[in-house]
Amino acid sequence: AIRSELQAALQHASPAERPGLVAALEELTSGRMAARARAVRAYPILGATCCATRLPVLEGVRVAVTLLDECSQMSEPSSLLPIARLGAARLLCVGDPCQLPPTLLARPPSAAAPAPAPGSADGPAPDLSLTLFERLARGGVPPV
Repeated sequence: AIRSELQAALQHASPAERPGLVAALEELTSGRMAARARAVRAYPILGATCCATRLPVLEGVRVAVTLLDECSQMSEPSSLLPIARLGAARLLCVGDPCQLPPTLLARPPSAAAPAPAPGSADGPAPDLSLTLFERLARGGVPPV
């Protein structure tokens, strides 16, 4: 599935995107990706960024504990990716709630925003400026 997605992307890729896609295809066909996947499963501790947990090399990997470093500075959707992907039974969120919030390219919805039309399936837009760290604290999980 990944190979066909990469090949399809290569057909429509810009000249700047082509080298990365070609390298990814070569890595798949060379067997290096499978070797990395075997190596990852051999280690008791795995370190990765939230986005890297989506890489094919981590397909099917399960961990006992997920540690989210700087959790008070990441958007909630980005923090959910490793939680859902790695299936940990325990979660440890590390962060300082007094630091800057996540950097977002769009403003959070304001109270002055127009309400959805009556009977509309569209509810208010989610506030992506709220972090998982904050949501847990508001839900009664005290920061230590």
